[in-house]
Amino acid sequence: MKAPTAVIHHDGYTEKIWEPDGKPVGKINGGAPAAAEAKVEAEAGTSIEAWPVLSEAALYGLAGEVVNTLLPNTEADRAALLLQYLASVGNVIGRRPFYWLASVKHYPNIFTVIAGRTARSRKGTSAQDVRIIMESADPDWAHNNVRSGISSGEGIIEKVRDARRVWNKKTETLEVTDPGVGDKRMLLDEREFSSTLAKMKQETNIVSRVLREAWDCYPPILSTLTKHNRSEATEPLISMVAHITIDELRQRLDKLSMSDGFGNRFLYACVDRSKLLAHGGNHDPAVIDVLGARTRAAIEAAQVLGQLGMTADAHALWAAIYNDIEAVELTSGLIDHVTARAAAQTIRLALLYALLRRSRCRTSTRQRRCGNSARRRRATSLRT
Repeated sequence: MKAPTAVIHHDGYTEKIWEPDGKPVGKINGGAPAAAEAKVEAEAGTSIEAWPVLSEAALYGLAGEVVNTLLPNTEADRAALLLQYLASVGNVIGRRPFYWLASVKHYPNIFTVIAGRTARSRKGTSAQDVRIIMESADPDWAHNNVRSGISSGEGIIEKVRDARRVWNKKTETLEVTDPGVGDKRMLLDEREFSSTLAKMKQETNIVSRVLREAWDCYPPILSTLTKHNRSEATEPLISMVAHITIDELRQRLDKLSMSDGFGNRFLYACVDRSKLLAHGGNHDPAVIDVLGARTRAAIEAAQVLGQLGMTADAHALWAAIYNDIEAVELTSGLIDHVTARAAAQTIRLALLYALLRRSRCRTSTRQRRCGNSARRRRATSLRT
């Protein structure tokens, strides 16, 4: 690994960039031929040496099988497919399984930013590839629980709002004037994330605050600050997938959104087209049905779980990982800001991978009872 290069940005903060010693050999991003390196480098406006390569370890379990099955017939990037699949599955599972870390409940909701070149990085293609899997796994969720077009924090809460009631003086009872939204799961699918970041700069806009609280799942009630027609949402589960170009991300993710903790609640994927498919690439409907059925089975098994714990081996492994993460000396640089929540992000990813394993429930006196056939046992051990 080469020594870091210091880049001083226009608003005063310094970013350190590490580059690998040599170019990747064979394929780029899990698919692009080595012969295309020069073209990719020219179009991206950056050195191919700095381009990240997704570790094979990330393609674990069912999530990895889905990505590897889709990849031959799509121009999408592996990292884009993986993170959007995990975000979607986590949202469908809902706000029941969780893991305790430092007195905080972590649920299977994640936020991810898919960053690449305009049109050529196939961000939208990756989203559609994952969408057809989720439509097969849970068509009702795919139709009713995926939303886009963030304009305000109030608008986000409104989409998962509680019922509204007013006092009727004549009958001296509370009357329901709005039934609200019964299903509190929502995946925000933001293909124009730069617009969201621009709106956050408005003085009265509460998008940043609402999204931060939504990622935390705390406080348990999201609410506006208005006195009249106040919107509230009790225990929603909000996940997010955002698309943006690399240049726009650098310009829009300003120092304020880093320092207030907004930026480090996202998992970032630097993506590019994995290959060239002149005829587009089409998935076999039978294969999609199989992947959808396996995804549905994993989701149903996860939805009956409560609190998850770690096995003894995982407990020791996590201690070593956590110590390494927290031993890093933070500075004021962009990379340090956006990775400051690395421990929590790692736990959520581990939780998602564990839930996709459809692990059987294990006995534990501190965990909730599982439902259905596992109701006589306690909730599962988290396996990493």
